[in-house]
Amino acid sequence: MVDSDGFGGFRRERELAPLRGRVLVMSAALLLVAAALFWQGSRPSVESDERLINVTGDVERPGWYSVVEGEVRIALEASGAETTGFPDELLSTHLDAGWGVSVGERGLSFNRPIEPLAFALPIDVNSASSEALQAIPGIGESLAQAIVSEREQVGLFNSVEELVRVHGIGPVTVEAIAPFIDVRVGLDETSRGDIGSQ
Repeated sequence: MVDSDGFGGFRRERELAPLRGRVLVMSAALLLVAAALFWQGSRPSVESDERLINVTGDVERPGWYSVVEGEVRIALEASGAETTGFPDELLSTHLDAGWGVSVGERGLSFNRPIEPLAFALPIDVNSASSEALQAIPGIGESLAQAIVSEREQVGLFNSVEELVRVHGIGPVTVEAIAPFIDVRVGLDETSRGDIGSQ
């Protein structure tokens, strides 16, 4: 069969040539996009999975710590606990947010969250309960109670820096906890309804 131009399929081939070129370019572009997506997916994520872990017991600084992936070793080291002598399997354990680890004479024990964490950071030191203050990384039960006692006996804090009034808190501690706290001043007794208020 002969086309009307008498050249067989040559005309049809000539019309399809630009289309084949476009298909080839689009295929190459699609391969490049797929390779870029694969490469991006294979890179490690820079986002960290930080979880609040409560460290108690025989440690220098008991309290809540924000720990990458809830790793027990990191939480213990942040609290000043001695980690030598504990099995590596326990130290490399990853806990969910709200869990606790307690250091005692017999070793480590893990504590389920008693109640869900209901404290939003930053925490107002002028209205927070002792329990709420313990959600601040580096603030344990004794420091939290000391903050509450100082606030009740001497009065509200007017700035973050005034936390040095509390026995056991110095300028270094104030600097470390500053991102996690807020100081709201000028509150009267009727407006102290923040989460965790007493």
